[in-house]
Amino acid sequence: MGSLATAYSLSTNAEFKGLVQASLAKASYDVLNESSGTTNHANRLTWAKATLKDPASVMSTMIWLVLQNATIISDGTTFVENDIQFVVNSYVDLLATP
Repeated sequence: MGSLATAYSLSTNAEFKGLVQASLAKASYDVLNESSGTTNHANRLTWAKATLKDPASVMSTMIWLVLQNATIISDGTTFVENDIQFVVNSYVDLLATP
């Protein structure tokens, strides 16, 4: 995995933060449109609505989860949007759990 210095540098990079925030918005939109039969849907829906109201706050938590991904860290400032979206989507249930 990458260095702590790389993780910190990315955590303060405005473009990277913006991409994480945009990924959160997309993930939230997807949850708003998912089937009510989706596992953990009620909690996911609450999370999505809260995220859309204050995406910057959620981003400040999510960014550290995203930065645990070895692929993203190794890419450095070569941002691969699909990789960021994949990681954000992977953590929705974790953050949606009360």
